[in-house]
Amino acid sequence: MTRGLSRFWPGRRPGLPSAYTALAVVPLAAAIGASICQQTDPDYWWHVSVGSWILDHGAVPHAQWISWLADKPGWISQEWAGEVAMALADRMAGTLGSVWLFAIVTAAIWAVFISLCRVVLGNEARPLTIGLLTLLAYAGAMGVLAPRLQLLTILWALLVVRLVYGYLQAGERKRIWLLPLVMIAWANTHLGSVLLAYPLIAGLAAGDMVSRRHAPGREFLALAGLALLAPVVNPYGVAAYTFPFQTIFSPAAQSMIQEWESPDFHQLVFRGLQLYVVGLVLILPFSRPRVGIPAVLVSGGLLAMTLQSARYAGPFALIATALLAPALVGGARSWLTRLGYRPTPFRRPTRYALCLVAVVFLAGQTFLVGARMTDGGAQSALVAQTEPVAATAALGPLLAAKPEVRIFTEYQWGGYVNRITGRKVGLYGASEAFSDGALSDGAATLYLLHDPGPYLDDHQIGLVLISPSTALRFWLEREPGWSEVYSDSTAVAFLRD
Repeated sequence: MTRGLSRFWPGRRPGLPSAYTALAVVPLAAAIGASICQQTDPDYWWHVSVGSWILDHGAVPHAQWISWLADKPGWISQEWAGEVAMALADRMAGTLGSVWLFAIVTAAIWAVFISLCRVVLGNEARPLTIGLLTLLAYAGAMGVLAPRLQLLTILWALLVVRLVYGYLQAGERKRIWLLPLVMIAWANTHLGSVLLAYPLIAGLAAGDMVSRRHAPGREFLALAGLALLAPVVNPYGVAAYTFPFQTIFSPAAQSMIQEWESPDFHQLVFRGLQLYVVGLVLILPFSRPRVGIPAVLVSGGLLAMTLQSARYAGPFALIATALLAPALVGGARSWLTRLGYRPTPFRRPTRYALCLVAVVFLAGQTFLVGARMTDGGAQSALVAQTEPVAATAALGPLLAAKPEVRIFTEYQWGGYVNRITGRKVGLYGASEAFSDGALSDGAATLYLLHDPGPYLDDHQIGLVLISPSTALRFWLEREPGWSEVYSDSTAVAFLRD
């Protein structure tokens, strides 16, 4: 490693590069540690419910049982394998099990990212360089790096790019045989995003063909074709090719699912993505070498998708950073040269100090990550901040006394209420189970976009559990025939008299 690092700082003493190796620990630990988070995803609860159902019945569901409002005739559990893993983790350690599970997925994501950076950079792949690229990628993806099944989309997309790029650009012929297997895993863990693999493969292949001026070989074309057919290997068959379009062409579903909207750069979690894009604009024009055609096609396409839907911020930031790595390194060097920076040798006390800083920082990050993965009290407190924990517990006796009452909740609370009470709810996170009319009418009722009276009467809703700031609350407070039976800072409940 020292010999390889010395090429980055020519003419220095043999022991010098260890200081830069130590410096690399800081951005690596910062990015990887910060991306291992506690569980706050509201969809977690119904995912666990579905996974538990699969474990108990030994089959995947074809009809949903969580909502009395769902009106589509059939249902596809698009993330069934991931839901089974979540259910197993939940049975072992509750919500902390999900933190452990997705910590492993997150670590795998960064491992594939670093591997892709190494193959793209070649001889320029130094620890400090990769560490800084990792921190840059985290800044762009921080808004979507959380314990949830969408992390699997990032992992599979990175693996697809790693295998295809390694074959086309680095001549790695053995690993390309894994491509169809990755596609099968993708289709069974996050079917709704599996079609993303097709433009990634096509962009890399087209860019390679244009830059090298020859078509990919028969072996690659055969394996790519097999990979395109591989998603059909799932319990729902050819639905792999039709299911992803259900949300894409559903305006109501997209309006209900925040991640389908364009990134809101006023939100702190997307400020990193904003700065990331600005950084690309500032650095890439000064880069030597120029950006390769495969990187332009793939990164440009992912950027367009990200500006349309925030859910693609993760694949965009990690894949674009890796593919653009040579240009980013060259551009950064150009800026440093323009600013008059020249690397100077580190004296021995400074090297020791840097190594000490790296050790202390790594120990601190390890402690913080360990606390997130073991502190059940903090995890429970987070759940209580985002879900109606106290309200659901307090309403337990009432629900037991009224088994026939229909419950109507906030869209993001439906999964939790169903999981805890075992009762059917109205809206919940599986938007594909509802028609556009069911989703839009339910949202309009919550936010008083129409008179909620007929909706509540037609659906025979007997209990409404909503946030205190939801517009429907103010209508229920004044409406005869409804009584407030519970209220706290998180939730308020109204019962039909």
